[in-house]
Amino acid sequence: METLLKVEDLRVWFPARVSFIESLRGKKRYVKAVDGVSFEVKRGSVVCLVGESGSGKTTTARAILRLVEPTGGKVIYEGKNILEIPKKELRKWRKEAQIIFQDPYESLDPRMTVYDTLSEPLRVNKLIGSEEEERELVSKVLEDVRLVPPEEFMGRFPHELSGGQRQRVAIARALILNPKFIVADEPVSMLDASIRTQILNLMMDLRDMYGLTYLYITHDLAQARYMGSDIVVMYLGKAVEVGSVEEVIREPMHPYTKVLISHVPVPDPKVAATRKKIEIKGEPPSPIDLPPGCRFGPRCPFAKEICFKEEPELRWVNGRMVACHLV
Repeated sequence: METLLKVEDLRVWFPARVSFIESLRGKKRYVKAVDGVSFEVKRGSVVCLVGESGSGKTTTARAILRLVEPTGGKVIYEGKNILEIPKKELRKWRKEAQIIFQDPYESLDPRMTVYDTLSEPLRVNKLIGSEEEERELVSKVLEDVRLVPPEEFMGRFPHELSGGQRQRVAIARALILNPKFIVADEPVSMLDASIRTQILNLMMDLRDMYGLTYLYITHDLAQARYMGSDIVVMYLGKAVEVGSVEEVIREPMHPYTKVLISHVPVPDPKVAATRKKIEIKGEPPSPIDLPPGCRFGPRCPFAKEICFKEEPELRWVNGRMVACHLV
């Protein structure tokens, strides 16, 4: 498959406060939210970013879209480095790449009707020639996200919709410009369990219908396996394991990936009885004062002396990329 997007050594460092004495000495400190992340996204695929809260998943995605300005690295989209595009020329990139936010209760303007929410991007980007054409496009995208009949939903405000309907409107807003690449930031985490599968199935149908490529962010490995073709496991701003979803979940290599998978519930009681949960102690280190060596080292139940001295590099091991001294 052709590579649509390639992320190389992406870094997002936020300045942190320093004491008055430290400022006089010229000392600077940074929150290293994303620190050297690299992976590829194939055209038509679904790549899942997984990891616990604070691992840098959302910041990585926002930096790719330049909703957050990266500190360094490259984001190559169809051969062009997106990070070198001047801000004045970002509008074209905005048509190509869209985002579905996590919380539809906050991402939709409560003062705008569904019709206004969906038609605004068309007007801003001057993609329509008449009101009739605008209404046809809005009707079509509402039908595609299965809000039918569309006339019934056009005049509604967000507070008049259910949670699932709001997220369908958020998806429709991402689709209205006919993008190629969509970031989905935990799009079903705010929805009832009964609605989640419907939305996930809808997103997969829309991928085929529109020829989309997804970067799907989740902390749920079950969702990653259901949606994804490839997976990027993140820990404290680093990608620690990158490979196909089935291979990584079936035979994880990095200790952190093993910990995550060991805690996934298993519906088969016989299998669940034989599976042992790998327990880790403590909290992740501060992204301001990172420990020497491997960032997972202080919590890793398998750590060796070298893990506390040298930071492992992401390297190819048996067909996937792993950052660990133990493999």
